[in-house]
Amino acid sequence: MRRTVCIILLILSSVAFMPPAALCDEPIVYQGKAATNLSIREKPDSGSERLAYFETGETVSVISYDLEWLKVVKNGVVGYAMRKYVDVDKKLDPSAPTYGSLQNKHVAVVINDAPMFSQPNTNSANLMNVKRGARLAIAAIKDGWASVLFNRQFGYIHASNLAELEPIAPNPLTAAAGSIISAFETSYTLSDAPLILGRIENIRVACAYMNGAVVRPNERKSFNSWIGPYTRERGYMEAPVLINGTTVPGSGGGTCQVSTTFYNALILLPGITIQARRAHGAQGAAYAPYGVDSAVGNAQLDLAFRNDYDFPIVIDTYAVEGILYIALYKEFKP
Repeated sequence: MRRTVCIILLILSSVAFMPPAALCDEPIVYQGKAATNLSIREKPDSGSERLAYFETGETVSVISYDLEWLKVVKNGVVGYAMRKYVDVDKKLDPSAPTYGSLQNKHVAVVINDAPMFSQPNTNSANLMNVKRGARLAIAAIKDGWASVLFNRQFGYIHASNLAELEPIAPNPLTAAAGSIISAFETSYTLSDAPLILGRIENIRVACAYMNGAVVRPNERKSFNSWIGPYTRERGYMEAPVLINGTTVPGSGGGTCQVSTTFYNALILLPGITIQARRAHGAQGAAYAPYGVDSAVGNAQLDLAFRNDYDFPIVIDTYAVEGILYIALYKEFKP
């Protein structure tokens, strides 16, 4: 009897001293696999206390995500794991957004050459100089600063450098015809090096093939069939190509950034079914957040999708001085 009482007291004391995060009852939305041995931290900070860990190949249950961290749970312990070390491949909640999607709120045009800072203040690092005429997909505007995606982090541009601010319709089904229903943007390197110049031209060529295209209800498109083949005859040049994490010269390099930007615009729309898509490798492509790049180039690497809406979607593409922008319109572009 005394032994039983001792065991009960031991269990109760263990529960009493569990960290508060362990009592979380938030739903699990996504699942994936740990790509390596991976710590679960108390906070989204690699210097915070380690609560537990995942072994390589172990199932990771995901509650939510941001650009760098996943909120995860293991055996009742809730904490944070680095996003780049988890391959998320399942969505458990059908109503949840596609994993990795970034919901932008507005689009705008840059009216002055403007610095993009790493923080919403002019004392922070300058990530890049955005040229006049570039178009941006904006995640948020706060205290006079617009936050936009820059590779795997947010960059900040002062709103005084922006014009033609237009909201992205939050619900495509109720949006008016001619509304922007999705938009996404990525940045690319500018250089006079021959292979980089080839990459810039390939981005321009692929965008030109896409711009103004109409995807009708129930229509299926394959990026390779539509924008390829990636040959000189089609206007493509030799440029760096990312294959399994290694960069090598190849025809059409840079078109994967176009397909990735397009993929990220598509996955914001519940009425679009992605039928084929593969990443470049375990770490993906550096110009997009972890887990949302889309490689193209052959039968095994393609981006295929179907428009399940009862209205057509019009594609608007724009590539200016290091910013690649793609917006999707409902029915027509005004």
